[in-house]
Amino acid sequence: MSSANEPSNKPASEPGRPVLVPWWRSLTFRVTAFYLLVALALFAATLAATRWATQEALRAYRQDRLREDARRAAAQLARGDDLRRLGRPGYLVRVGRAEVTLLRSGPDGAPSDEQLARARAGSIGQPRIQSIRTTTTWTVASVRVDAERVLQVGIDNAIHDALARQLGRSLSWVFAILTLVAGVLGVLLLRRALRPVARLSRAAAAVVQSGDLSVRVPKSGRGDELDVLTDLFNEMLDRNERLVRGMRQTLDHLGHDLRTPLSRLRVAAEVALGGDEEQLRDALADVVEQSEEVSAMLNSLMELGAAEAGLLNLERAPTDLRQVVERVVDVYGHVADDAQLSLAVDAPASLVVPGDARRLQQVLANLVDNAIKYSRPGGRIEIRLSREGPEAHVRVCDEGLGIPPEHLEQIWERLFRGDPSRGGPGLGLGLSLVRAIVQAHGGRVSVESRPGEGSCFEIALPAAEPAGTIEQS
Repeated sequence: MSSANEPSNKPASEPGRPVLVPWWRSLTFRVTAFYLLVALALFAATLAATRWATQEALRAYRQDRLREDARRAAAQLARGDDLRRLGRPGYLVRVGRAEVTLLRSGPDGAPSDEQLARARAGSIGQPRIQSIRTTTTWTVASVRVDAERVLQVGIDNAIHDALARQLGRSLSWVFAILTLVAGVLGVLLLRRALRPVARLSRAAAAVVQSGDLSVRVPKSGRGDELDVLTDLFNEMLDRNERLVRGMRQTLDHLGHDLRTPLSRLRVAAEVALGGDEEQLRDALADVVEQSEEVSAMLNSLMELGAAEAGLLNLERAPTDLRQVVERVVDVYGHVADDAQLSLAVDAPASLVVPGDARRLQQVLANLVDNAIKYSRPGGRIEIRLSREGPEAHVRVCDEGLGIPPEHLEQIWERLFRGDPSRGGPGLGLGLSLVRAIVQAHGGRVSVESRPGEGSCFEIALPAAEPAGTIEQS
């Protein structure tokens, strides 16, 4: 029979159907859409900032160029150079005295003389920059040539604005292509990164669809958070598989172990219905006995469930383990004699622990009962008590059949029973209950065993400060 601890190598892809969700609800789409929106926002902000920076750079260049041209033209005019040589293609050049225009050249659409006459001029050699609006916007540099004349040089901003718009369009295409590439790469990378999640989904679907808890999800081997999630998922399946297997074993064992008392109850009832008064009394006594046996089985299951859930009620008090051992020996001494076994105790005068005396007696009784059950006639069972530092240790050793190495971990599991031919009947709850009660006391329990030579169970509990023997009620 396979063990609950045996690892399973069944891949997550068998069985199981793909877990499909609408594409607009998929994690890949939502994450990709989110980052594309972020990318678009960043691209738009970058485009706006680039366009603004370009326009500012062109404006500064335009103004510096106009100042330089205005200074040079004013110097040429002051030297008496030919005024027709002051203009450039696309430039507006005007020389005026007050509102009288002495010279004007420039393209159509340039500011009128009246608009230029209203522009304030800077001092000699210090051009003043202004913007004048017509059908387009012109930048005009006005500088005084002398006390009477004013020279004005201007250029249409549309030329530089068109350059900025062209640059914006080019950047828009670049950003659009980058966004498309980023979207495609994002989908591919996300699908690759989410493969472990898809495997988890297929494994969960396989479990839901077929009820097969042996399905496990392979790890990617990258050691990332998804590998950690895969480990936790597989561990959860391991525990669920052990739990379900334990429940099935519970039903099997209950069905097997309750069959005999229930059959005897039925036989007793049939005898009572058709027998005389003496047979009726015997039948009722048998019914009581079998009912107590069934009740004990069910109570053991309930106690184990409460202990494993951390709900076991413990009446803690200073407890002398020597007195607990003596009570157990009083109960099981005759049982050991009947099995031709010697039961010995090696204990100090007193060894006190804070605990529930009744529960600790139940633990020790289980261990002694197992030792008797699995020992050969003529063997020896020894109970040893000792204090080791802050801990009290209880050892129950026998010279019995021993435990196979492959079962040393499984014996603590609920309802585990080894080879039925090696011991007596039972539900396999004793050692599970022992461990649960010991752990509820803040202790631990372990076992060493060699097949054919015997076993030694050891319990370690927090010990109380030495204060003499504690009387038990």
